[in-house]
Amino acid sequence: MSWQQYVDTYLIGSGKCSDGAIVSAAGDGSVWARSPGFQLSPQEAALLVKTFSDSSQAAASGLFVGGRKYMFLRCDGEAVYGKEREDGVVIMKTRTALVIGLYTKGTVPGECATAVGRVADYLKQHGY
Repeated sequence: MSWQQYVDTYLIGSGKCSDGAIVSAAGDGSVWARSPGFQLSPQEAALLVKTFSDSSQAAASGLFVGGRKYMFLRCDGEAVYGKEREDGVVIMKTRTALVIGLYTKGTVPGECATAVGRVADYLKQHGY
């Protein structure tokens, strides 16, 4: 299965993520797959990777995902959460990737987190 199929089938296809992406956890900003129309800059991707080891910048300035600023809620080492009004972002880390899911008004944040978590767990089980 290609990286794009994980985004299309398990993130967007879940109905719980409005947009999604899988990016490299190496900090180089490379985007492996993303939903149509979702633009995640290499700089944004690199900063998201950094947030897992040092969340102080995100806590002070917010999370920037797809050109949009989200209020940083928390980082527990495996997941980062952000919110902007009734929309939000969930980012989960595997050994080699970050799985990103965005949700919009009407979606329960935990449902988006479950969809993102399923992809992250699958990647972890397969060495990614």
